[in-house]
Amino acid sequence: AVQAERDLGETLAAELRLATRIADEPELREWVRSICGRLNQKVELPGIHYRCEITGEEHPTAIGLPGGYLFLSRSLIDLCERNEDEIAFVVAHETGHLLRRHTWDRLIQQSALRAASFAAGRAGLLSGWIRQQGLPMLRSAHSKEFEFEADKDGLAILRMAGYDPGGAIAFLRRIEALSGDPDVLGEYLASHPAPGERIARLEAASKE
Repeated sequence: AVQAERDLGETLAAELRLATRIADEPELREWVRSICGRLNQKVELPGIHYRCEITGEEHPTAIGLPGGYLFLSRSLIDLCERNEDEIAFVVAHETGHLLRRHTWDRLIQQSALRAASFAAGRAGLLSGWIRQQGLPMLRSAHSKEFEFEADKDGLAILRMAGYDPGGAIAFLRRIEALSGDPDVLGEYLASHPAPGERIARLEAASKE
């Protein structure tokens, strides 16, 4: 199953590189990779070995793929004003989805495909479906329940890696301030649960 997820992640990553502009930002990429490296060092993340790319997408976007492929838009990093704790939360949130296999399960369910189709090495044959349906799906939020789970896991991962957990709340407050302007937020952030509700749940989780 782990190899199947890696195969799917590799195929999705290849398609995403073709479908979006990868930003020529070597310093920024290395900075984000250093954050991913710190998470990998401090937290046991089975099957996840981060491979990070910075995209030039207009709207703030973060996409985590099975196996640890991570695509962050330059616009998202700018939104956070390059705050390391906030970016670490975004990465940790996406990691929460991966650890709970949200993305894998969603893709399998939505495409009515069996995991065996990937395990058998036929992931490359799915490129047409991925381009037409898979990638648009990845640019939108998971279910509210899954998003709340990823927030809670992300907060725990943030703490274990030694980052300021306040970065999670700070990031969500930025989104809350822009919630009335969907043109700025774009589909990825606008499709997530209301920032106020996410903040309330994280504040409750921090007291547990």
